[in-house]
Amino acid sequence: MQRIRVALLGLGTVGSGVVRILADVGGRDPRLERIDLVGIAVRDINKARDLTIAGGLLTDDPFALVRDPEVDVVIEMMGGVELPYTLLNAALKQGKHVVTANKALLARHGRELFELARSRGLTIRYEAAIGGGTPLVQPLQQCFGANRIRSVTAIINGTTNYILTQMLTRSLAYEDALAEAQSLGYAEADPRADVEGNDAQEKIALLAAIAYRIALPDLASVYREGITAIHEQDVRHAQRLGFVIKLLALAV
Repeated sequence: MQRIRVALLGLGTVGSGVVRILADVGGRDPRLERIDLVGIAVRDINKARDLTIAGGLLTDDPFALVRDPEVDVVIEMMGGVELPYTLLNAALKQGKHVVTANKALLARHGRELFELARSRGLTIRYEAAIGGGTPLVQPLQQCFGANRIRSVTAIINGTTNYILTQMLTRSLAYEDALAEAQSLGYAEADPRADVEGNDAQEKIALLAAIAYRIALPDLASVYREGITAIHEQDVRHAQRLGFVIKLLALAV
């Protein structure tokens, strides 16, 4: 049975989850047993981690992994845009398949990367970029392949949904609900990508391309508005009218 040699770029929360799954495949898809993790690129090799890593896997040179002719698949979990773009562009040119959870990267450079992959007979998988662990990409591409989708409406950002829910159910001020979301790890220390709508904008651009089978739209053409101007009294007024306020991502 042919082995699949995988390089991982990034060892944060999501990257560490990948390592844990590959180290404990019992009861999971048996195809996972064919995967060999051959390298992990990190910023600091000496950083203390609550994760057991086999000796010799860590490197601080992601380009070395991308150039390695023995690597079949590159999994990018670094975050950011320009460095991951450069690395994945190089990986595709080296004939490697790509897996990424990086919606910001795909929303900005996906059109070029998808075309490069297509021209070389390669695959880019990005299920986790939109719904995390909730499958959205494959159902749209496969299960609904015979359907004509006329609109997509999604509550697709968990951080803003949590904030708005607490404002409604507990009468919290926006600032207090945001602070609580940050303390619980639902929001980043810099929450702007979530609360200003960038995260939802990037995700709906990707979903629109899948649902309507079109090229990725330019982000500048996707209207964006976050929740930073929503106050507790807005939530109350909406409730009295029989409505709730949510951050909706729409593609029609």
